[in-house]
Amino acid sequence: MQIKRIEVRVPSSKSLSNRWLILNEVLGGVFEIENPSSSDDTALLQSHLHSIRTNSCSTFDCKNAGTVARFLTAYLSVKQGSYIITGSSRLKQRPIKPLVEALQTLGAEIHYLEEKDCLPIKIVGKNLKGCEVDVLADKSSQFVTALMLIAPMLDNGLRINIQGDVVSEPYIAMTAKVLKQAGMIVEWTDNAIKVLKNNVKPQRVIIEGDWSSGSYFYNWVLLSDNVEVVIKGLALGCSLQGDSIVSELYKLLGVNTLAVGEDSVLLTKTASDTKDFTHNFKTTPDLVPTLAVGCAAMGINACFTGLGSLAYKETDRIKALALELGKMNKTVMSTADTLIIKSVPQLSITAPVSTYNDHRMAMAFAPLVLINKGLEMDDKAVVEKSFPDYWEQIEPFLCC
Repeated sequence: MQIKRIEVRVPSSKSLSNRWLILNEVLGGVFEIENPSSSDDTALLQSHLHSIRTNSCSTFDCKNAGTVARFLTAYLSVKQGSYIITGSSRLKQRPIKPLVEALQTLGAEIHYLEEKDCLPIKIVGKNLKGCEVDVLADKSSQFVTALMLIAPMLDNGLRINIQGDVVSEPYIAMTAKVLKQAGMIVEWTDNAIKVLKNNVKPQRVIIEGDWSSGSYFYNWVLLSDNVEVVIKGLALGCSLQGDSIVSELYKLLGVNTLAVGEDSVLLTKTASDTKDFTHNFKTTPDLVPTLAVGCAAMGINACFTGLGSLAYKETDRIKALALELGKMNKTVMSTADTLIIKSVPQLSITAPVSTYNDHRMAMAFAPLVLINKGLEMDDKAVVEKSFPDYWEQIEPFLCC
């Protein structure tokens, strides 16, 4: 059988883009940021930062972007003026309280405008005096990152004492590396991080490709018989992103990853005798929809743990995955922290896939069209949030 090679390009990392954009504002615009993400979330943040810079707006609708809302909450708390942050009905349900309480400890003036502990909020920006704060990070690492990014604006820097069972720790490590690259001093010992402003290094920053977006192509290879994929924009072995572990996880399922030059990887299908897959996703929860669909499609028994933070994403992803895979003749059991998928002979796709207004659900389930050509999906536009041209990128797979 002749193998067809398909080339795709992933968008730049949304996580890195948003960190550098906020930090650039904090430090006075000293960075030249190249290749920022084309995602809706990054475009939204850029638009809001422009409005703040030009004093053209004081109310910021963050739509469904948790990162944007949380980063702006911290940034506007140290920016003179009066501001309102709001968002979609789902964003109003997602956690903000731990960040608000931490900022209030530092002296921030923040008021809830509707439901207590939820967006929308009103912020009266001022100079914050505190130099040490506790923050709960058991639902989102973004609270820690938001505080780290404003630390250079505080006279004595900031010591952040991280409370609770930390989720998505690689994203905190990413923030620490960004700050160090920018010239900050970052000391991380046990559950305490200290950030001090040092010698800022004006520089050109090139945003690397997004491994979370790249993860979806693993299932296109896994479920194909005659396809290999070159993903442009990803570097193997030197990424700041925790989701780069996807290359190791899919090696167990039957997809091998090889470096092709400095900024591309090649995915090829290999033999695998894996019948049972178990992994704790506490540090990389965004990979769960992709791996869940891959295991279900291949008839692999799977036990995913460490999923507590998924209930607070764009949708409750544990519940959404259990519902959608359950519709496809899969026995799925779930708890607040666990998803278990039992193997059955064959996936049976008889109903449209519901995406729950969640970009990762849409992109994770899309490769199942290779099993059922008539696969339908209720809302394809949700991919704009992180991967705007995803549907164009996958067109070559539909012709194989």
